[in-house]
Amino acid sequence: MGNRVPFRFRRRAALILCFFFLLFAAVLIRLCWLQVAAGEELAEKGRGQQLREIPVEAPRGAIRDRNGEILALSVTADSVYARPTEIGADDAAKTAAALAELLGGDEADYRAKLTSGRSFEWIARKIDDDVAAGLRDLELPGIGLTAETKRVYPQGILACHVLGFAGIDNQGLEGIEAIRDDVLAGSDGAVLASYDSHGREIAGSVRAYQKPVSGSDLTLTIDENIQFFCERELDAVMNSSVDPKGATAVVMEPKTGEILALASRPGYDPNDYGAYDSALWRNTAVSDFYEPGSTAKILTISAALEENAVKETDTFYDRGYISVGRVKIRCWARTPHGSETFVEVAENSCNPAFVEVGRRIDRKDPLTFYRYLKSFGIGALTGLPLPGESSGSLRAYDEKTGVNEVEIANMYIGQGYGVTPVQLITAVSAAVNGGTLMEPHLVKEISGSGEIAPKAVRRVISAETSERVRAVLESVVANGTGGKAYLPGFRVGGKTGTAQKFVDGAYSKSKYVASFIGAAPMDDPRVVCLVVIDEPGSYPVYGGTIAAPVCKRILADTLVYLGVEQKLSEEEIEKAQKEAETAGEEPDLPETAATVLVPAVTGLEREEAAAVLADAGLNVRFSGSGQKVTAQTPAILAEVSEGTTVLLTMGAAAASSFSVPDLTGKAMLESEEICSKLGLVFIPKGKGRCVAQTPAAGEPMTRGDVITVVFEQAAGEEDTLD
Repeated sequence: MGNRVPFRFRRRAALILCFFFLLFAAVLIRLCWLQVAAGEELAEKGRGQQLREIPVEAPRGAIRDRNGEILALSVTADSVYARPTEIGADDAAKTAAALAELLGGDEADYRAKLTSGRSFEWIARKIDDDVAAGLRDLELPGIGLTAETKRVYPQGILACHVLGFAGIDNQGLEGIEAIRDDVLAGSDGAVLASYDSHGREIAGSVRAYQKPVSGSDLTLTIDENIQFFCERELDAVMNSSVDPKGATAVVMEPKTGEILALASRPGYDPNDYGAYDSALWRNTAVSDFYEPGSTAKILTISAALEENAVKETDTFYDRGYISVGRVKIRCWARTPHGSETFVEVAENSCNPAFVEVGRRIDRKDPLTFYRYLKSFGIGALTGLPLPGESSGSLRAYDEKTGVNEVEIANMYIGQGYGVTPVQLITAVSAAVNGGTLMEPHLVKEISGSGEIAPKAVRRVISAETSERVRAVLESVVANGTGGKAYLPGFRVGGKTGTAQKFVDGAYSKSKYVASFIGAAPMDDPRVVCLVVIDEPGSYPVYGGTIAAPVCKRILADTLVYLGVEQKLSEEEIEKAQKEAETAGEEPDLPETAATVLVPAVTGLEREEAAAVLADAGLNVRFSGSGQKVTAQTPAILAEVSEGTTVLLTMGAAAASSFSVPDLTGKAMLESEEICSKLGLVFIPKGKGRCVAQTPAAGEPMTRGDVITVVFEQAAGEEDTLD
C-alpha cells in the first residue's frame, strides 16, 4: 500500500497527458487543414512570394500612311529598375550616388527608393543607349535593366495633330494614338525569376518568359507627301507678313471621304511633346468651330439649284444692302454690283443677292434651307476618329418654334452657325462629288482585320445638281473672287470666305477668319482642299487674298503628285504667250514644267544630303537635331516639280533601308536613273528592257548597295537604251 502513487499525482499526470494529446490533435488537425483544405491556396501564395516578375512592355503597333511610309513606330529602350530587398544598407548610399552621377537627378530620391523595402522600384524609364551601357559596366547590386518600347515619330512635327503621342507607359494620350489605343496597344509580358526568403535570386533557378503581344498596325488614309505640301504652306503663311494666330489645311478625296492631309499650325514635335504648351496639342481642325462665312454659300447654291429655286441665268439686283426686318444686311463690296445673274452673284459673293436666293429656297417652307444644312451634316459630329471632335453650332428649330428671319438670313450667307474645318470640307465634298455625304475616313486598314471601306451617310443633292454646282464654282475661280486660286491647265472651282469672329456677344471689327475651299479638276473632282487662316495679323484679311493662294499652291503640287493631267486651253496658251512676249521672255507654259524624282538621302550627313538634293534641282529644309538624315518627305522616288522643298528629319540613327523598286519592263537609262536616285551601285547586263534584277523588288536595301539588272531585247525591237 505504501508504494501506491497518490491520487493527486495520478490526476496531475492524466491532465498533462490529456493536454499533450489535445495539443497533438490540434497540430494534426492544423497540418491536415494546411495540407488538404488550404494546400493549393498556400502553395500558390508561396509560389507568388518566390516568383517575382520584371515587366516586359509590348510594342505598340506602327502607324503608316496610305503608301506604307512609317509615321509612328516603337523602338527598344532600356529602363532601370531596383530590387530594394537585395540592397544592403551600406550599399544603398553608394548605389544612389552612382545612379545620380550617371542618370542625373537627386541622390536623396534614389536613396529613398533603394531603401523602401519594396520588391520592385522603377529608377529611370527609357534611357539612352550610352547611359545603359555605362550602367551595365558598373554592375551595381540590386540594379537591373529591362527592355521597354519607346514611341518614335520619324517625321517629327509632320501630321502631329493626326498622330498625337503616347506617354511614358506606352498609353495613347492624344490623336489617333489615343482614340485607337485599343488597337495599337498590345499585351505586356514579363520575366519571372525565383527568389529566396532574403530577396536574393536563387542561383540556377529557371527563368520563365511571358512573351508580350504586339499591338496591331494602323494604315491611315493620310498621304505623307500631300501632308507635307499642306504643312509647308502653313509654315510659310505663319512666318509671313500675314502673321495669323493659327492656320489649318485639310485635303479630302471627295468620292470616298478619305482624309489625305490634315494640318494645323502652330504645331509640336510628338517626340518631345512635354516641351510644348499643352494648348498646342489641340487639333483645331476637329475641335474648334468658327462661322464659315462665304465658303458656306456653296451649300446655299446647292440647295437653291436642287430646289429649282433659281436658274443660272436668273437675274438679281444689288443696291448694296437688303432689309431683313429692322436689319440691313450689306454687301462686302463698297460699290453695289447692280444687275447680276445667279452665276455672277456667286462670282461676286454678293450678300444681299444670296439673301434673296435663300428667300426663294424657303418660299414654300421657312425650314427648307435649315433642313439642307442639317442634311449636309452641319451641327452634327462627322464620326472622324480623332479625340475632342466638336459638332459645331447650329441653333435648333422645329415646326412649332419656326425661324427667326434675321437669323436664317445670316445663315444664307454663312453666318449665325459654326462649323469645324472637317465638317465644312465634308459638306462641300458632298456638293461636288455627285451629291452624297460621305463619312470622313482616316483609318484605311487595321492589320489582321482588312481594309475599312468608305461609308456613305446619305444623298443630299442629285448628281445633276452637283454638276451644276461644280460649274458655278469653277466660274467663281475663273472670273470671280476666287481668282487667286486659278491654275492654268487645271479646272479648279472654289469659294472664298471672310467672316468676322463672334467675340463677347458681338461681331468683332478687328478679328476675322479668312478661308478658301477649292476642288479640282471640276469635271471629275479628285481632291477638295480647305485653308482656314485664323485672325490675320495684318491687312488685307480677305480669304480671296490670303487663303486662296495657299490653297492654290497645295492643289498645284497635289494634282501633279496624283498624276492629274494638265490640259491647257488655247486661251490659256495664248495668254501665256502674250504675257511672255510683253515681258520679252520665253513663255513659261505649265505643261512644260520640269519634274524630278526625289533621290534617297536617308542615312547621309546633313551637308551631303543637301548637295544631293541640290544636284537634283530640289530645295531642302531640315527638322530636328543630329547629323544623320533619318526620314525624308516627299518620299523616295516621288515625282515632284523642280524646285520643290524636301523636308529632312535629322537624328543619330543609322542609315534607313528602303524597298527595291520593280524595274521590270524599264529601259536601261530609266533604270539607271532610278537606281542613281536611290544611291545604288547599278550593274547592267545585256540590253533592251529589264527582265530580272538582284535583289528582287521589295527587298530592303540601303545607299551604296549593289543592284544587278538583266536586260533583254525583244524580237524585232531596235537596239536602244531608252
